[in-house]
Amino acid sequence: MMAEKTAELIGLIDAVCEGGATAEQTKQLAGLLRGDKDAQWLYLRQVHMHVCLRWDLGAAAEYAAVQKLANTLRPVRRRTALRFAGWSLAVAASIALVVTLWQTMTPAMVEPLSRAVVVARLSHSLDAQWATDTAPSTGADLSAGTLRLRSGVARIDFPSGATVTMEGPAELQIDSERALLHSGQVTAHVPPQADKFHVHTSTLKVREQAGSTIGLAADDTATELSVFAGHVQVALVDDTPMSQRVDEGGAVRAAKRKPGIAAMSFSDLRFQKSWSVSWGVLAASGAVKFVEPGRHRQAGGYADDHHLVVFPEGDGIRLPRDVKTTVAAPGKYVGPFDSLQASVRGGTIVRAYLLQFNPIGGKLAPIRRLTGSITFDEPILGIIATSGELRASDELVHSDSPFAGRGGRGLEGGDAFELSPDLRTLHLDLTAAPRVDQLRVLVNDPPLTVASNK
Repeated sequence: MMAEKTAELIGLIDAVCEGGATAEQTKQLAGLLRGDKDAQWLYLRQVHMHVCLRWDLGAAAEYAAVQKLANTLRPVRRRTALRFAGWSLAVAASIALVVTLWQTMTPAMVEPLSRAVVVARLSHSLDAQWATDTAPSTGADLSAGTLRLRSGVARIDFPSGATVTMEGPAELQIDSERALLHSGQVTAHVPPQADKFHVHTSTLKVREQAGSTIGLAADDTATELSVFAGHVQVALVDDTPMSQRVDEGGAVRAAKRKPGIAAMSFSDLRFQKSWSVSWGVLAASGAVKFVEPGRHRQAGGYADDHHLVVFPEGDGIRLPRDVKTTVAAPGKYVGPFDSLQASVRGGTIVRAYLLQFNPIGGKLAPIRRLTGSITFDEPILGIIATSGELRASDELVHSDSPFAGRGGRGLEGGDAFELSPDLRTLHLDLTAAPRVDQLRVLVNDPPLTVASNK
């Protein structure tokens, strides 16, 4: 099945399951299912996923309450009992719907469940140890289901552009447009175009995630959420209509068996390992470091005497025209760089990173030598190292750095860098003067395409 049809089907199925489908959408879905075994299998799996998620996110709290009351031999409150019974009927109805469709299939339509619908890809992993007999390999397509990571870090990429980076031990249930964190912690980066993607836990619903990056941790007692970029709306899973907004730099906690969502102190320490991977930086060493969570927009006010700090400027950027760069090919380069010239073609979709040395002491800071390297998950398309090229590209990548538009911030004579043969690792050897030095790296950011399941 083509990716476009898969996305259309999932949208229609979700609308029907969530009760928001129009008569025209219902008719369109019926037409797409008729005589198409791949579409029917996708329907079966998507309905099953909705049943599981509705149970996990909506009925789990009710079920726990009923069990607790039953164990103490106290009468179940009428409202709780009725709501629990309602969920039971909903689950039974959904299962009956799946069974009915199964019974209408001809023998030629029935195939093994191994024909799972691919919904994501395990794009990168670092020291990952999986709690399964058949561990997924890096680059493998993933079907809807539950991933159990014993240790290490693993990043899951979705066709929408969203990424969820697990840090073991963690258990995560995934489908095409959502993920349910059962336990452990994840960092979720959801770009603006992924407006349907959501990450939840059995305690907390997270809404309006497009354009945000969050850290989410869950265990048997509570869920904790930190917002590193953008903002989200959060609500408890008991279907309460009340929700609250959590802005960048904010954090909240929702405890099981306790009412309300409480504010908590924001910390950038818990998600350090998964934070950089979620932004496409697999490793940084020496004097190069990726900016801490929650501070990635502070390029102007971020000062450090000892590090070249990497700031993510944006992803999914379609260049409106050709962009001049200093270099775009593997090799070792030594400044001055004004005589070098390359370009990245207009229409290319890129991620942009700003590498900056901004000493605390300003003009009084000593001259330092900074050496280190940084490795990206995708090939580097161009390195912008001169002041003129930096200034010309500021607007194209929507730079919000207070240094944007200024000159005198590029690399100079005596500075050197080397781009690896696979175009993914940049080695730097810079003589850092007591002023701001910057370079910009443009990395390939292609949309994810998954198998068609044929």
